[in-house]
Amino acid sequence: MTKNGTIRLSVSDKGGEFVVMPQVLDREITELHLQDSTLYCRVTEKDFHNQCKRLNDVWTTIGKSCCLDERFLSRLKIDTPTCPVFYSLIKTHKLAPHDLRSMSADTYKIRPIISCVGGPADRISWFLNKIVSPILSKIPSHLPNTNHFLKQLHKARFDNGCVIESFDVASLYTNVQNGEAMQALSEMLNLYGSHLETYGLSRTRLLALIKECLSCNIFKWSGKYYSQLRGLAMGQRLAPVLAICFMSRIEAPVLTRIPIMYCRYIDDCCVITSTQSEMDECFRILNQQSQYIKLTREKPSDGWLPFLNTQISLSGGQVRVKWYRKESCKNILIHARSAHPIAMKRAVIRNMFKTAVELCTGDDERKESRKLASDIAGANGYTVFPRHNKSHTVSGNIPKQSKIPLCLSFITDTISAAV
Repeated sequence: MTKNGTIRLSVSDKGGEFVVMPQVLDREITELHLQDSTLYCRVTEKDFHNQCKRLNDVWTTIGKSCCLDERFLSRLKIDTPTCPVFYSLIKTHKLAPHDLRSMSADTYKIRPIISCVGGPADRISWFLNKIVSPILSKIPSHLPNTNHFLKQLHKARFDNGCVIESFDVASLYTNVQNGEAMQALSEMLNLYGSHLETYGLSRTRLLALIKECLSCNIFKWSGKYYSQLRGLAMGQRLAPVLAICFMSRIEAPVLTRIPIMYCRYIDDCCVITSTQSEMDECFRILNQQSQYIKLTREKPSDGWLPFLNTQISLSGGQVRVKWYRKESCKNILIHARSAHPIAMKRAVIRNMFKTAVELCTGDDERKESRKLASDIAGANGYTVFPRHNKSHTVSGNIPKQSKIPLCLSFITDTISAAV
């Protein structure tokens, strides 16, 4: 049915579940989204090729002026690029149960994605992203991962009356103002550019190349060409770096108020303040920084606040953390009966349990998180046995200096998996 165009088979935006819908409905949803004249406009194939030619010319000119190797310049330049393609993922977690049967396009919310693989700026933007991405470590609120968040959390000092909430930016990528994002990146390069490996590119030339990559904003859908008028395309390699730099400008007024803790993973913020009124003021300030950027807020439920893949409880100046899975997440893993190698299945389950346990702060939280991991493993066909304390045997009293290592030049995959 997928081959004859009757249905479209995809995955949901965040839940990981399969989405099966009629192709007619899928087309109506996409057409409705592309009708937003503040975001998109129709262009021609000639416009696309003109963009490609301009980017290649600018890349070659700047690259030669910076004495980059000609073979390198040639490899990153794409003479016959593939036009980026638009597709979308349905946000099933924002649908009410009765909406799942709806055939109305305006019922569904989507995450628009533009696949830029093989596009005119694909290789050049990879190179530029390699240069500028290390600068994100200089943004004080930036979180690269959950472990960094936990370090920040355990390092902070809380009083009895402090308040915790999470803020979320609505549709960050399409609402980023590219000019301000470029300005924020420029300011970061002024401050920390000397710490970057730029391969001979000056700040001005680096920004010129990034601007040209962002200008390659034409994509294709259903045989028609469109141009994205504002915001960043989710799928553009430079989009995360620029979005994070842009948000660093948005949150600057809040950081000057010195909250107890403020950290952000792209568009998800965790904020801890001394009073509720201070929290309300921070939320108000953030929503006033841009006409396009709007934030929503979430307060703790039953004393627990979800953030990333953790849940945080803050009470009496003490913080507790446990592993968290969103209700919308279907927890689909490699099934126990799949044809994947056994070693891969073991690694998936082992890493899930390791994450569930290491995030927790106390025995009660570990017990609850371990049970959740066991339930997920069981739902995917795995048998989880109770934990037993293993007794470690002593190998003898032979001193380490007297032992000779046995080195095998090659071992088979079977032996490796057994070990």
